[in-house]
Amino acid sequence: MAGNGRISFEQMHVEDTFHNDKNVDKKYSGLDVVSIATFKKLKYKALYSPMSPDRLNEVFDEMRKSVHGHVAITNWINRIQGGKEKRCATYTTKHFICSSKGATSQYGSAMTKMKSGGTMKKEMRHW
Repeated sequence: MAGNGRISFEQMHVEDTFHNDKNVDKKYSGLDVVSIATFKKLKYKALYSPMSPDRLNEVFDEMRKSVHGHVAITNWINRIQGGKEKRCATYTTKHFICSSKGATSQYGSAMTKMKSGGTMKKEMRHW
């Protein structure tokens, strides 16, 4: 309990992994086909595959090597790695999101609700 008699909850913002994934696809100019293919495989693994934190760091290192210092993509890798607790399945699958509508594992359902595609929209149609 917090000092004012209220229960305090730690709020953690989990980002929409799908859009983080798609945003980097616009930055491939200047890379050869093999580098792009390698990066895409590693990107998918980093964002969507649960693994040990050490293995995740190795994947980020492999990603950096695959893009040969490409500035825009290296910046994206640094941003994703810096916020890996908000963006990567290795960490985000450890969290549950609870709301007045119930609990959902991971975060996909919460993102849908926030975009008015879930339960809230159904309730609005009812009224």
